[in-house]
Amino acid sequence: MSSALDQIAAQLGVSASVTAGGPDGSDDAPSGLAVFGQLAAQLGRAAGALEASLNNARVLPAMVPLAETDQVASNFALIDLGCPSDGYFWYVRNVIVSDSQDWANSCGTATAQLGVGAQTGPNNPLLPQQLRWAFSLLPNIATFSTNHFVVQAKEHLLCQIRSGTNNQNIMFGAVVEQRPVSQLSAGS
Repeated sequence: MSSALDQIAAQLGVSASVTAGGPDGSDDAPSGLAVFGQLAAQLGRAAGALEASLNNARVLPAMVPLAETDQVASNFALIDLGCPSDGYFWYVRNVIVSDSQDWANSCGTATAQLGVGAQTGPNNPLLPQQLRWAFSLLPNIATFSTNHFVVQAKEHLLCQIRSGTNNQNIMFGAVVEQRPVSQLSAGS
């Protein structure tokens, strides 16, 4: 019949065999010292993994509303909603582009293109690789659930207005879901 120490060692996948003898060759070493050392190391690793998992689960996503306005000049405006803080990313869940005073106001022939990336300057258009979504008519609104897009730290959420009515104030708003980068899945 095996001892309790042998059973514990078998469950942990470690050896319960101990070489007798201390550093000086005497038989002073307590029986099972090696097993308990291995057990302590494995428990330490398991506790660390559990703590990391719990910390990740404790950080719930924050829904953050963002909004900025800009005045159309020369039929163009670029509105920047900023970027996530270091260590975080955004899932863009909802966007709205409209006249800043009244949703129902016409925006003429204005179109909007939403983009993600480095801010290229207030008078520079978005680059093709930055584009994520387009509205061919304003005012407009879009809600994203499964086909959301991601904004990572140091990337900006941008909206460019084209063919807008000069001097009209346009509002670009968004609701973003802010999460720690540890929750960014590889497929997003």
